[in-house]
Amino acid sequence: MLGGSSPAGGQEGGIGVSVTVSGLQVTLFAPDQVRAGRPFLALALVSHAGPNVLEGAWVRLGYDHVGIRSLGPASRRLGTAHPHGWRWAIWVLKAEAPGQYVVVARVEARDRVTGELLFAESPATVIRVR
Repeated sequence: MLGGSSPAGGQEGGIGVSVTVSGLQVTLFAPDQVRAGRPFLALALVSHAGPNVLEGAWVRLGYDHVGIRSLGPASRRLGTAHPHGWRWAIWVLKAEAPGQYVVVARVEARDRVTGELLFAESPATVIRVR
């Protein structure tokens, strides 16, 4: 999804990107431009298209800790992910200084039937801070 209004803080020009691995997918929504010193939102939509229940799902937001800080924990526990289900994780972030910063979301969960550890990661999103 490019352009338009994103669910990430309601700023125009937001972007959402995702990659699918083994039915587990994470899509990151974040504004592509924010103002320094003002909080903004980053949202991760985690969906599961696989046939088995996933347990112990966690999603973590990775970002440049020098230029951006989270106003809460970087990791969110999602719990159980049912086939064809989805969950949201939301972070309030704040950029301290102008620049360009990279943000990425990564999700991990264990397949209840096979015991396999599955993961997915969103492509990196660049946030321009003015």
